Amino acid sequence: FSVFSVLMIPAAGEHPAGRGGDESTEYSSINWLLVWSVCGRLTVSSAFCALYVYTPELFPTVVRTQGLGMCSMVARVGSISAPFLLSWGHNHPMALYLVFSACCLIAAMTMSRLPETSNKPLPETMQEVHHLLGT
Repeated sequence: FSVFSVLMIPAAGEHPAGRGGDESTEYSSINWLLVWSVCGRLTVSSAFCALYVYTPELFPTVVRTQGLGMCSMVARVGSISAPFLLSWGHNHPMALYLVFSACCLIAAMTMSRLPETSNKPLPETMQEVHHLLGT
């Protein structure tokens, strides 16, 4: 869906009433909103796919499925709260973008603290996880 949306951005720039007046300025701002919204959707979809690849590598074998299930449950809490934030955003549209942007920045900062797992064996015990995390 995201790739299809990105391919449709050039077609979204064509205004059916032509150019000119206040309508084109208003339509231009809506077009940029569409572009940034689709780009945000694309990056969120990519990050969600990476979740299922990277997350199991952090947990030892004995709790790997429970760890992935817990992380997936926490992600669903965000999905459940999104419609409530959208209804709140009708009164405060800029605050809505700030909330979503802050959540993305917090997630990025948290992810930057996780260890690199490339070309390393998956941990089998909790002691190996502590060694991987450096604690």
